[in-house]
Parts: sequence; structure tokens; C-alpha cells
Amino acid sequence: MKLTNPYHFTHTDLDGYGCAVLLQRAGITTPERTKFVSYNDLKTEIVNVPKESAIIITDLSANQQVMRMFSRFKHVVYLDHHTTSEWIAQTRANDPKMDIIVDTEYCATSITARWLKRRGIRVEERFVKLVNDHDLWKNEMPDSDRLNILTSLKGQDFVPYMVNMDVEDALKRNAEDIDRKLEERADYVANTKAIVSDDNKQCVAFAEKYQSYVGDYWIKQGYDPVFIINLRCARVSVRTKNINAAKLCQQNGGGGHVCAAGFPMNDYMVEAMSKAFMESVRGKAVPILEE
Repeated sequence: MKLTNPYHFTHTDLDGYGCAVLLQRAGITTPERTKFVSYNDLKTEIVNVPKESAIIITDLSANQQVMRMFSRFKHVVYLDHHTTSEWIAQTRANDPKMDIIVDTEYCATSITARWLKRRGIRVEERFVKLVNDHDLWKNEMPDSDRLNILTSLKGQDFVPYMVNMDVEDALKRNAEDIDRKLEERADYVANTKAIVSDDNKQCVAFAEKYQSYVGDYWIKQGYDPVFIINLRCARVSVRTKNINAAKLCQQNGGGGHVCAAGFPMNDYMVEAMSKAFMESVRGKAVPILEE
């Protein structure tokens, strides 16, 4: 499949940025045609792409409406690792206009690297391994956390910054700023408010940032699952080692991975969780999951 100046849509985290870095390093995509979007905004962004264009989607799970739009385009490359994308691989595997790789065992950056290698393009293996270690929460490589911190420091500028720099050099140049950010994060996580269930097995924590780290912190305290509430964004993040978070969140209009997923809150949930947060500040016990 030959791609001519494709549009690239990718997620707004380290894994999504990692895909953009690899594709731009390879000269397949350009900054001008790279869009960083959330799961819910993919349809809105794709509508604006001219017909008969080529598109690449990485680290984003497309729904039925988005998939129906694929017929408008000349070529579609779909590289993802969410369980919510498995149905696309099953139903469109033989579509000659599509190049699909869905593999829940690896992050999207690793899958993008695999796709590039099939085309004879070399990638920076160290960079790919660090992204994979962080995104799948393996935590076997200390520098993967530091690379993610660099992402939070640079934002979307992380992509152009990394296109022309190897990962070791980038981490060395930003070591002091990364260390300061790690200290700030540790303090924030340790001071999050949480409500514990009556059986002392699960908890709801309140956080507007560092949600994954807040979840990991409370899991280490012995609670599972952990529901992290972001009242400002009206969103619930779920972190667990014992249940299928993706399935739970799909039932509530969201999605994600088996151990890490999320879903939007409706108005009733926002009101209930706001009340629960105020009670947690006052130190009162509140039922964790009311019907």
C-alpha cells in the first residue's frame, strides 16, 4: 500500500506521541497533517479530511460511525492496541483499502514500529521499548517514567522535539526539569483524597491530573479496583489488576484496556461525586457506589 501525504490521527499521550515521532522520522507523515485527538473527537476530525485522501489512525479506537466513514478514503492504515478495536480487525481484515494491525499485547508505538519495519524502515528500538514499558504499565525500565514526564513537560511539542533527537540525549538534556516534576507528582499523589468502600476493598480517589499514578498508588495500598474521579473533566478512570476495566467502562460509554480504562460521567454522577468529594474533605464516610 503506497501512501501519498496521509493525514495522521493519534492520541494525546506518550503512546500516541510516540507513533507520531516514528512516522515523522520516517518521512511518512508531516507535522501539518498530524492531528492529536481524544477518542471522542476522532469522528469530528475525520469529517474534515478530503475524500480520496489517505489516513493513518494510531492509538485510537474507532466506533461504528467512524468505520463507516473509512469508505471515503483511498487508503486507511489502522494501528491500535485497545480491546475495543478488535472487532475492526475481525470485520475489515480483508478490505484491500485497509492496512490493519490490532494487538493488545503491545502499545501502539510498538505496533507502528512493526508496520514501519515491514516497509523496510528502521526505528529507534530504545525509544519504542520505553514507550511500551510505560504504556503497558510494566514499569521494568526506570527511564520509561522519565520519558513520560518529558511528554508532560513538552506537551505536543514533544513530537517535533523528539523527531530529530535520540531518547538518551533528550532525557539527559532535561534531567533537572524531569526530577522536579517527579517530586511534584509524588507530593500530589500522596495527598489525594479518597473514599474507601465498606468492605475496605475498593476506593474512589479524586484527582485532576496524574490519574494513572493516583490509581497505582491506591492499588499499592491494597485497594482494587480504584476509581479516579476528575470532576473538572467529568470523567472516571479505572485502574485494576482483578477485573476487566475495559468491559466495565464500555458499559458506561467508554473503553480502554483490561487494567486501565475510563468513561465520561453523566450529570447525576457528577453531582453525586461532587457531594462525595466534599464529604471526604470533611472526613465523613460515604457509600462508594450507590445505585
